[in-house]
Amino acid sequence: MKILIVYYSKTRKTKEIAHTMANELADGNEVKLRRIKMKGERNLLATYLLDTKKAIRREKPEIEVIDFDHRKYDLILLGTPVWSANPAPAINTYLDRSDFRDKKVALFVTLRLMGGEKVVKLLTEEIEKRGGKVTNSVIIKTGLFHEKRMIEEAKTFASKL
Repeated sequence: MKILIVYYSKTRKTKEIAHTMANELADGNEVKLRRIKMKGERNLLATYLLDTKKAIRREKPEIEVIDFDHRKYDLILLGTPVWSANPAPAINTYLDRSDFRDKKVALFVTLRLMGGEKVVKLLTEEIEKRGGKVTNSVIIKTGLFHEKRMIEEAKTFASKL
């Protein structure tokens, strides 16, 4: 099976989870990782002060060019951190430019506190508007006390796909 894992990560937690899933899925599958990056990405403090407002307003900032052609993949995994109970703004841009027609999509969202269910719902609606079908989703808590558990949750989720 050909699998595409697309994710946005600011603090490297979502990246770590995406790579864990890629390693788990690599046996017998062709897995490709694509990291979404905002153009002119800010440091962490500026992100919390300025870019979080973009998430609340569901803005679609410019992102670095990536391959939006999903036709060659059997399954797409999409990962985002939760920012103020919304997807990271770069994910909004990615969704806006993507065609998920007849594609199976699995979602993974990362968070410290809350808002994961809302983000899964928003992403599912956007993907279905673009012809895709969300088949699985997982909400993974991150942070200092969740490091080991988040990796185990990522492995378990990937093994069920």
